[in-house]
Amino acid sequence: MYKRKIKTKGKGQISKDKRQKAISYDTNQLITSNLRKRLIYSIKISIFVRK
Repeated sequence: MYKRKIKTKGKGQISKDKRQKAISYDTNQLITSNLRKRLIYSIKISIFVRK
């Protein structure tokens, strides 16, 4: 009974960490995608200006 309790507690902790990691990963992906869009936009503008 005691061992089982510890196991479930550990699993819960792992799932919590995984969830936090997933959330942070999603936010990072959003930020990187926005940065990429901005970079592409700025490059397009610079090319247009050069012409």
